[in-house]
Amino acid sequence: STGEEVLLDDFENNLDWIPLATSAIRSDELALVSDVVHDGESAAWFSFGKETNRGTRGFRRASGNGRIPVIASSSFARAAGASRGSVLIVGVSAGLVPIEVVDVVEYFPTMDPIGGGFLIFDLPTLLSYVNGLNPIAEAGVNEFFLSADDDDGLKVFRQVSALVRNQGHVTGAQPELEALEQNPLITAGWRAMVIAAMLIIVFTAGLGYVVYLLAFTDRSIGEMGALRSLGLSSKQTAGLIGLEHLMVAFIGLGIGTWAGFQMSRMMVSAVTLTDSGGRVLPPFVLTTDWTIMGPLYGVLLLIFVGALYSLGRRMIHLDLHRLSRFEG
Repeated sequence: STGEEVLLDDFENNLDWIPLATSAIRSDELALVSDVVHDGESAAWFSFGKETNRGTRGFRRASGNGRIPVIASSSFARAAGASRGSVLIVGVSAGLVPIEVVDVVEYFPTMDPIGGGFLIFDLPTLLSYVNGLNPIAEAGVNEFFLSADDDDGLKVFRQVSALVRNQGHVTGAQPELEALEQNPLITAGWRAMVIAAMLIIVFTAGLGYVVYLLAFTDRSIGEMGALRSLGLSSKQTAGLIGLEHLMVAFIGLGIGTWAGFQMSRMMVSAVTLTDSGGRVLPPFVLTTDWTIMGPLYGVLLLIFVGALYSLGRRMIHLDLHRLSRFEG
């Protein structure tokens, strides 16, 4: 308005400008030339085609290659044939955006990877680019995440809820978890189930192994007596019994643990559905609380070792003379 001329760039040195993305097939070009200049040694040469980016073409100042780094979902990467380091031009509601895939992930909060997938942008960088395409109508956001300290989480949740009121919806992780913990039916039911399951596991596993050893004793006492009479020492007898039955115990624990994991996956997969039959996102992740399972395995091993020790003492102290008369 004052008539003063302002020099933005003389295009004499490095070219710090790049053309706007207008097409995924062919982009506009911007380069330094020296054959057509004005008051200098070089000038900028801008070549463009018929395509525009929502009615806009031109160039912008940018450092580096001018592409916006994004994180892509694995489903988007498969659909677009992209991978880490791929360069693409994607269309958003505000126009075409040049991107570079810097990483690939499976899930992100509130985003469904099924279908075309999703892209994760740095919000200020994306808004700066798309608002430059249409400065009249600026783009906005309708969802954002807040992080707070554990002690201030509930306070922040209440303050944000008071600000938003009926104009939006606020979801807090801490209030959701507290609601579950405050439900006496859920808390008491699951705790009682864990205790009952542990007692049942210890009782059935211990009883089954003890019954197995008793059956083995009645069936194999003659065989062990024959081996002892052939010169098998007490240590050799104990080693033979320990090797055989500890292998049975460890194989049983291993197969039982594997079967437990498979049954857990089957049971959880049957309930990981929404009320409309869709998948629950994010998916359930099964975790094992080894602070509970570790002592449980320890108790089972103590039962196995105790029963095995009792069997070994009985086999070592066999009355071979009495056994031979009985067999005869």
